[in-house]
Amino acid sequence: MIEIDERNLAASWDTLRPFVRQNEMMTMIITFVSGSGNDQAVLNGVLTARNDIEAGKLMYDLGAHDAAFRRLVVTAGSPLIYFNASRRDSGNVVWSHNTDTWELLNAATSGNVMMIEGDIRFDNNTKVPIMAHGKGENNNLTFAQWLDEIIKVNKGMKFDFKEIEAVVPALLIASSKRNLIKGPVWLNADLLQDPNAPDPPAVVRYMFLNVTELFPDATFSIGWTTVAKAKNTTLKYTQAMVQEMHEFCKNIDRPITFPVRAEQFRDSLDEFDWLLSQSRAYSLTVWTAANDDVTKADMEFMKGQFEISRAGPYPGNVDWGGPNRKGAGRDAPPE
Repeated sequence: MIEIDERNLAASWDTLRPFVRQNEMMTMIITFVSGSGNDQAVLNGVLTARNDIEAGKLMYDLGAHDAAFRRLVVTAGSPLIYFNASRRDSGNVVWSHNTDTWELLNAATSGNVMMIEGDIRFDNNTKVPIMAHGKGENNNLTFAQWLDEIIKVNKGMKFDFKEIEAVVPALLIASSKRNLIKGPVWLNADLLQDPNAPDPPAVVRYMFLNVTELFPDATFSIGWTTVAKAKNTTLKYTQAMVQEMHEFCKNIDRPITFPVRAEQFRDSLDEFDWLLSQSRAYSLTVWTAANDDVTKADMEFMKGQFEISRAGPYPGNVDWGGPNRKGAGRDAPPE
């Protein structure tokens, strides 16, 4: 067994992680040193390590902070651990996408779905957050009702904020039910603009960071506005885009996943190699629109380029091809 105090954890993690993983009998205990700094930042550093390795490899002696850490990992912990995903493969986490109607919600809560994503807007008539993908939609399903149904079955959830007006009222509702939520929570918004996208993000980036303090124990899912590639063969995520994203995210003490559009991700692998190398708290969720030009072979190849715990399929019509995926692999071997 290796013992390490949290002050040295971040600096040592890249070296210790493969050593602990490759030795079947090896475990690590993380201890907390009183007065070592910002307690929340310390706990989030320990959370990063917990999310980044197989269950059972780490133990914790956090003293007075043990209860706070236990609360943190409930909603900010990795779905790979919560759902005991085989081989820590994010492709084995089953999603429901655009779950914005009673019919879709009932199917997701009663079936084998693990993570449920819903789109949140603000109803100016009733003054409450509702579930709707498009502006002007009304599915007779409020966010409070949606949340209550998922709480009953202890599944994970992703709040996809479609407009800034919905963020505060939705997070106030979620915060009031914090002790009832037993699964992972992701807070999603497109905060940065693709230079080729005509419309600015609907959610203001720094306002989003401020108001998410209403529900801080969550994974942040922060993306770019995008457009379809169509005939623009040069359209991709550029180094400037991923550097801007890192500059925005580098001081956020939470797990962060970046939703990336598959048809542009395919031509931006080096850029995302760089982005993932900046922090072990970073991961990718890959999505595709119905008419995007992406094949199953494309998806299989892309998955082969990254650690399978850090780049996974997003809900929708993405198919990584399961455990027999193709792809030569890049710098980091599949886990």
